[in-house]
Amino acid sequence: MSEARVVLGLGSSLGHRESNLKRAINRLTRGARPVLRDPKLSKVYESSALTPDGAPDDWDLPYLNCALSGEPLVEPEALLARVREVEQALGRSPSERWAPRCIDIDILWWPGRGMETEELRIPHTGVLDRAFVLEPLRDLVPEATLEGHSFREHAERLSGDGVSDTVYVAESHYRVRYPELMGILNVTPDSFSDGGKHARPEAALAHAWALVEAGAAVIDLGAESTRPAGEKVEHEKEWARIEPVLQGLMELKRSRPFRVSLDSRNPKTVMRALDIGIDII
Repeated sequence: MSEARVVLGLGSSLGHRESNLKRAINRLTRGARPVLRDPKLSKVYESSALTPDGAPDDWDLPYLNCALSGEPLVEPEALLARVREVEQALGRSPSERWAPRCIDIDILWWPGRGMETEELRIPHTGVLDRAFVLEPLRDLVPEATLEGHSFREHAERLSGDGVSDTVYVAESHYRVRYPELMGILNVTPDSFSDGGKHARPEAALAHAWALVEAGAAVIDLGAESTRPAGEKVEHEKEWARIEPVLQGLMELKRSRPFRVSLDSRNPKTVMRALDIGIDII
């Protein structure tokens, strides 16, 4: 396999955008079926959606974009197939061309492997006309050349035109690049980790707010202590502790991006929490 570094472009405009990008990167570079070795990540940028005239208003959602480079472990057609598998696994469904997407992955650049088929075009269509593609390429392969100029020069041309709205987003870059923090929210009166300080819903939600403000990307909610000789809590009592806090967390999610995890051994509790909207079990 060639040691040339292929560059993939990733974008997300639906759901928890940083999480979508992070999950895609993990699936492409780790686990049982990685397709890139020695991955490098660009900065993360935000830009307006590209939409055609007459598109629905709800398509006008800003994208987070980044690029991922690495030594390819498969040939182009196999890489494209894996990219599509990852998109589908992360929740992308067939939609109109310019519609919002939870994840979009394109093969942008592959030195020495230019090609054009019905399924795949390398370099990717429109690379030189889109700042949200050129800025990440400038981060990763600034001196690689296309049509007589480097990606650094192409990016400078677009930024110099003054029409680009692509901006670097430091907070999103951090959330995509680095491990996520999970904040533990125990709503048990006999918790061995916090002594039951957050058993009341008001105290629990105040603590959740502090955890999210401190950088937690996931709030893990539990209502049964696992301390030695701890009380075994049946569903109705567990739900009475969880439900008001969970409702409050759903309200908090309207103003802060984070996910809710539920720690429970009771199927009834899990099913009821799923109806409200937890993200992780």
